[in-house]
Parts: sequence; structure tokens; C-alpha cells
Amino acid sequence: MKKKEWIIIVLIIAVSFGMIIWQRSSHSKTVPDGDAKGMWVAVVHRNEIILCFDSGEDQICTVEGDVSTMDIEVKDGRWHVKEVGCYDHTCQKMGWRDANDPASIICMPNDIVIVDLQTAQNMTGQGK
Repeated sequence: MKKKEWIIIVLIIAVSFGMIIWQRSSHSKTVPDGDAKGMWVAVVHRNEIILCFDSGEDQICTVEGDVSTMDIEVKDGRWHVKEVGCYDHTCQKMGWRDANDPASIICMPNDIVIVDLQTAQNMTGQGK
């Protein structure tokens, strides 16, 4: 191989390792430190907390699952799966959840569970 080809290969490897390190560091920041206006809710994918959101702040969160993306709508202290691209849609049919009914929302095709933060930490071992 020529010198230019080796340089390109080394650059690709370096960028790949950099992206892996960046992704791992961003996942470690998903567990919040402060108090929530509502309650902290976690999105667990493949036994790892990939996102936490405050149920007291209206927003739409998008996460990537095994087969598609999932949009989670948070409004007025409640949350639900607004849109999902999988073939099942059971998680969408599970309806709204809130602090009084924090039952899990499960998407089997995407291997995603939406649950309160404490339960998610117990599930994954990602406690404080």
C-alpha cells in the first residue's frame, strides 16, 4: 500500500475511536444530578439508560431503538409514545403515564423501556 492509503486508514481508525469515546462519555451524562420540576423519567435501551427527561418540562424526545426511532411526548407532567416506526405500535397504544401512574411503557421490537429513574437505575445498575 501507498503512504496516502496508510494515512487514510489511520485517520479512519482514530476518528472511529474518538466517536466511541465521545458516545460513551455522553451516555454517562444521561443520569441527572438536580431536582426535576416533575419527576425524572428514564429511557432504557438494551439495559442502559440512554436518556432521562423531566416530566415537568414540555418537550418531545427522540431516541433510537433496534428497529426504528421513537418520539416521546412530555406535556403537563405526563408522557407517552407519540410516534414509533416499528411494526408493533403496542407502546403507542399504552397511553399516557404520570407520577400517579408511572407504569412502564415497553417497546419490544426496539428493546426500549420507559420507566421512572429509580426503577431504571435498579434495572441497569447505573445508580448514583
